[in-house]
Amino acid sequence: LPQGAWLEGANVSANPAVATLRWKPARGQDSLAYDVCVTAADSRGVSTVGGYGLPGREPYCIRVEVARCRYCLQQGESLDTISQLYGARSWLDLWAGNPSLVRPAAAAALSPVTVGVLYGAAPHDSLTAVAAKFGVTVSQILSWNPDLATEASRTAGYPLLPDQQICVLPNTCA
Repeated sequence: LPQGAWLEGANVSANPAVATLRWKPARGQDSLAYDVCVTAADSRGVSTVGGYGLPGREPYCIRVEVARCRYCLQQGESLDTISQLYGARSWLDLWAGNPSLVRPAAAAALSPVTVGVLYGAAPHDSLTAVAAKFGVTVSQILSWNPDLATEASRTAGYPLLPDQQICVLPNTCA
């Protein structure tokens, strides 16, 4: 399971047995994809073919992609706490990008929040060029896009593919 995930309600003596996967991706897990696989068998190791079309003892996998530039407000959080988490200058920067949040001080838990803009890289773009274009640093872009922070991309000067989507929180007062 991905870090921070757990199975809830797994009752092995129930028929049918049911468990729910719960997961709130942590900061740094955004923009990444995770494969979650399960194999079902009873307490004696017996599994059967046919249940929901799954072959016995074969893993069933789903791919979970954590959205880039998105955050789900949790109980007790506000745009101010999220702006600090993502390094925005002010909660007003986040509010400006979320017109559906009419009353930001009363935003409900589980409200989706857009934390930046998705920028499609131009041909020959690099993180250095994009950082200069938006008035931010390469370190900030890497913190908003953890999938880009590899040693290989660092060594190559952080090149980007044309139309590659990256999350950017523009410095609007630069």
